[in-house]
Amino acid sequence: MNQRSEIIDRLDRGEISAQDALRALSGEAGPEAEAPALPEPAGAPATLIDPEGPAVLTRRERLLALTERIRDWDPRHMVTLPSTPSPRPWPWPEQPWQWFWQDFDHPVHVDHTLDLTDGCGLFAVVYEGDLTLTGREDGALKIGAAAFDLRIGRDAGAARIAAATGALDLRVPDAISRIDAKVLPGDLLIRDLRAQQVCLACESGDLRAEGIHADVEAHVRGGDADLFGIEGEIAVTAESGNIRAREISSTRMHLTAHGHISLSLGTITRGDFRCETRGGDIELFLARDSACALSAEATDGGTICPADLPWTELSERSQQTLKGTLRGGGATLHLVSNGGRIYITGR
Repeated sequence: MNQRSEIIDRLDRGEISAQDALRALSGEAGPEAEAPALPEPAGAPATLIDPEGPAVLTRRERLLALTERIRDWDPRHMVTLPSTPSPRPWPWPEQPWQWFWQDFDHPVHVDHTLDLTDGCGLFAVVYEGDLTLTGREDGALKIGAAAFDLRIGRDAGAARIAAATGALDLRVPDAISRIDAKVLPGDLLIRDLRAQQVCLACESGDLRAEGIHADVEAHVRGGDADLFGIEGEIAVTAESGNIRAREISSTRMHLTAHGHISLSLGTITRGDFRCETRGGDIELFLARDSACALSAEATDGGTICPADLPWTELSERSQQTLKGTLRGGGATLHLVSNGGRIYITGR
């Protein structure tokens, strides 16, 4: 066994601290030195400080050696680098991270697995990259990343992941109750998963959500939102973008876009559905056996195109206003287009 392997193994067994391991790796002290006592668990996490003297390992090798190989969550073994610059801040400054990879010359490729407890939350932020979340039945969270900066933190109630300049792929177990994911900027894809609540944010990129069994709240700025096969309450806003929603099973849907909205609904008999555009068109495909109170308003020069629907009552109809009841009512459906057209088609 060479000297480097012996030092790393002693670090893994807890016989020496991170600081002493760095000193030994840099030639300042040998592994035969007496192993220092570990601090008490209640104390502050160990701080990784660059040693004085000639460096044997590269900066990336030191980081990987002292973080990737520490596999437990004992606070005595937590490693932080407060003096190390980062292209983006850790999004949750009140919560420490336990794993840290960073390299400014090329992306670091990481595959990692976290065991999670039922009902915990998942928080993920990607700066200047793409984020993919896919559901899985196993109880563990699988993390795949190719990024210049990746930090992972976990406590009893949540897992937190932040990455910069690259791609992050998360395989999310059903044990997760809440998902909060942001991409700033970049694309966000979420598919085939279950949770109680999903909150999404995407800047200068597109959002695609498909096969989701959860209440979904999303905000997209500078991109489009594509929703397919969502089962749950939905609230989506697209600034300077379009929204397309298909195969939706919901009793509450609020869509707001500065572009166009295309919405395809099956049979609705209860719930509240609202769509509003600012400068864009609304295209609605509605099952002809739906029972709802339908109202539509086209302002600022917009128009409502004729709609051939099975009205029970049609109280108002013009190029700017449409109000009536389909099959006796039940659900509430309200459409507003500011400066665009409204198309309603029964199917």
